[in-house]
Amino acid sequence: MLKLTKKVEYALISLVHLSEQDDNVFFPASKIAEKYAIPNEILAKILQQLSSLNMIKSIKGPKGGYKISCKISSINMFEFIELIEGPIGIVDCVASNDCNAIDCCSIKDPMTKINNQIIETLKGITIDQLR
Repeated sequence: MLKLTKKVEYALISLVHLSEQDDNVFFPASKIAEKYAIPNEILAKILQQLSSLNMIKSIKGPKGGYKISCKISSINMFEFIELIEGPIGIVDCVASNDCNAIDCCSIKDPMTKINNQIIETLKGITIDQLR
């Protein structure tokens, strides 16, 4: 089955949620976790990664939280997934050349074509279109 990882899914949920909040308000991670039933520990790591990518800002402390710091209309799904998880490949040989059967593989070329079509589709969808 071809699907996004939970990490990408939770990151998208968080980013879209924060983009819908007042620009002057820092939203607590616990509220995001509670609203979307995301485990706190996993969400904390994802929010740290989004912060290190300068997609969100964070403030620590009792009145702390997170707020959006980027224009989600300028980030396409392909870029986002690669930033969060790394190269996109429906089979391993499409994302890397680390395959023992690469010289005799009969599906590499068709899989590469399919993968490229998926990438082009993802490039045409921006995060703000997920609202």
